[in-house]
Amino acid sequence: MKLSTVVVLACFALGAFRSAAGQPIGKEIVIEVKDALSQPSAAADRYVSGYHSSVDGETIHYHSPDPDADSALLVRGQNVAPSISWKTGPMPDVHSDFTQFIWLAGIECAGFTGEVESHNFDFLINGQRWFTFRNAKDDTAKNWKITGKDGSELTFNAAMTDKAGDLFGYMVLKAPAKDFPPRKTLLLEVRGDHSGSPDWYMTFQHAFNFAPRVRAEPALVRDNGREMQSLRLSLDNLIAGRTLSLRTPTQEIADTPLKIGANVLQIAVPEAKSPEIVAIRFKLNGQLVRTDNIQVVPVKTKKIYLLCYSHNDIGYTDLQADVERKQWKNLEQAMQLIRQTVDYPQDARYKWNMETIWALESYLKQASPAQREEVFADIREGSIGLSALYANMLTGLANAEEMSHFFDFARHLRSEYQIPMTTAVTSDVPGFSWGIVSAMAQSGVKYFATAPNAGDRIGYTLQAWGDKPFYWASQSGKERVLTWMAGASYSSFHEGSLSQLGDEKIMNLMRKLDESSYPYDMVQLPYTLGDNGGPDSTLADFVRRWNERYVTPRLIIATHEQMFGEFEKRYGATLPIVQGDFTPYWEDGAVSTAYEAALNRATADRLIQGETLWSMLAPNAYPASEYEAAWRNVAFFDEHTWGAHNSTEEPDLPFVKQQWETKREFALNADRQSREELEKVLHAPSKKELSHKEIQIYNTNSWPRTDVVFLSQEESSSGDRVIGPSRKPLRSQRLSTGELAVLVDNIPPFSSEELVVTPGNPDRRGSAKVTGNALDNDFL
Repeated sequence: MKLSTVVVLACFALGAFRSAAGQPIGKEIVIEVKDALSQPSAAADRYVSGYHSSVDGETIHYHSPDPDADSALLVRGQNVAPSISWKTGPMPDVHSDFTQFIWLAGIECAGFTGEVESHNFDFLINGQRWFTFRNAKDDTAKNWKITGKDGSELTFNAAMTDKAGDLFGYMVLKAPAKDFPPRKTLLLEVRGDHSGSPDWYMTFQHAFNFAPRVRAEPALVRDNGREMQSLRLSLDNLIAGRTLSLRTPTQEIADTPLKIGANVLQIAVPEAKSPEIVAIRFKLNGQLVRTDNIQVVPVKTKKIYLLCYSHNDIGYTDLQADVERKQWKNLEQAMQLIRQTVDYPQDARYKWNMETIWALESYLKQASPAQREEVFADIREGSIGLSALYANMLTGLANAEEMSHFFDFARHLRSEYQIPMTTAVTSDVPGFSWGIVSAMAQSGVKYFATAPNAGDRIGYTLQAWGDKPFYWASQSGKERVLTWMAGASYSSFHEGSLSQLGDEKIMNLMRKLDESSYPYDMVQLPYTLGDNGGPDSTLADFVRRWNERYVTPRLIIATHEQMFGEFEKRYGATLPIVQGDFTPYWEDGAVSTAYEAALNRATADRLIQGETLWSMLAPNAYPASEYEAAWRNVAFFDEHTWGAHNSTEEPDLPFVKQQWETKREFALNADRQSREELEKVLHAPSKKELSHKEIQIYNTNSWPRTDVVFLSQEESSSGDRVIGPSRKPLRSQRLSTGELAVLVDNIPPFSSEELVVTPGNPDRRGSAKVTGNALDNDFL
């Protein structure tokens, strides 16, 4: 049998079954599988499960042609994942020249831009290399065969192509019986070529199981005007020519061919009004071989709010300037989909969310008047949702004043265009410092939607807080923000769109919610098609078809604000109030660029000082646009993207270096801007002119300040004695650097004092003295 000609997933439409309306759920379902011949099939039509258990290797969660297989062993051409190994099922104890082992596999083909060369992967059996295969990048990649010694063969047949262009299907090993003892498993291993390439191969951790598996789906379907419950039957088949028959008191299906690999059937039954036990009887060629019981319970009504947006990495996937243009294109494509679906049912009309307000600010700067008008019209109509946060920020790098500036453009939109700006969104980042709550609340934000990635350096964030909404209260307890972390993560559709992944994707989500006793009848589901990815042009049609077929769960394309408003109205009074820090820890990555990180923090402090001095000395001349530009650069540096996607494996590529240079420029430019603006205010026209002996000391804090001031040699050239505003000398000391250190006492907040440097000896009040290398005072 040629696997290349086999459809490996069989799904039967509900409408194909004969239903008896009005009858209760049957107490018994009989499943019978029949061989095509009375004699066992030929060896060429029989297969043994090529995966039984994992031995070693990195694992990854990803989808496959079998909806029940979503975890795989992963090997790359890199040292981070150099090899994988696993055990097969046992060699059969039959007289045949060859045994065919079959398993689910995936292989990189077109997923990495710029990776045009294919790479070698060695295939070993029991520690000995039998084959070397390559991940071809052309039309030969989908179906290939390699021959080895003693008539052995390794075959791959693709059954599915994901959105990146990578291939998934079935791999078959034809193993000579004379080389391997019967009843023994084989140890299979795949090794990368250590080329440094990210190209990969996967073996899915899925052992084929001939026993049928039946479960009740958490869904109600419409079937000829009736609301019916759905049962899911899955059966793996490894012998060609078999057929399946199914009989319940309400339905019957006869002699349906089974495919090699996974077979999935949906069985429509009347809706359960109370829990019921159903017996599952499995027959093989007329003989009863297995009996199981399943429980069918009433379906809980659910609404799934699909939140469409692009996760903004300002860098990472592309150079920063290219990302900016991508986000312009994403917004324009979303507006086209909004126009195209305006006559769709309400819940299926396309909506788009701006994950960062930076993307909107950038678009508006280059948009025509007509484009700007179109955007604001969609925003006011609720077709485009906005996030008040400037970007996906590493809040642990920012102080309270900087976090307030994260919302500058949101405040501008509220004041200039009367847009409420009630919602903040951030993705990927797994934690946030506590001060962000006050910054949000004081900027008019009521709702905070967060969605980390599915498992890359996120610790136990999802386990602890996924789909457990709460009010996050500030340190004072006077402010609170409704916070909801999406349990599905922001990246659950990076493997493909709903139209590609199908109903199984939604059913898996519903099952997880039921298993966790999820208490609400609505849930958020972020819908992003990759970092900096664009809108899904097929989603609205999928949602329309889904809602026509399913009573529940119901899909709703929504904005974050729409979802939060409905949720708070229904459940706000029941939610817990939580205080504390959300323990951000991605910020430790900033240590890799310690100089620039320190520079940026000093810049933020300098900008705060400068703004305070302008308000004290020349408020009418405050250069607002210059400070906005400086704060924008500070925020860009503290945005969560820290390096290109391949910066650790290929740090010397021009693409990687250029991304870092752009990131570094944000910090350097902000530093320069802060110094220029501080210099301007220190020479503001309204400032009193001082003689060369006079020094003005400013306290830009909101509390009294006592501290040591260091005067340069030039500033203290008149002498070592310093007279304060009360005409009394201040304690001072000439340092070896030539600077003069002066202790200034208790300067009131937001005020200044004038010091005069005069000839004479410094004031040396106090008990401190130096003897050799020893310091001595009244305390030490």
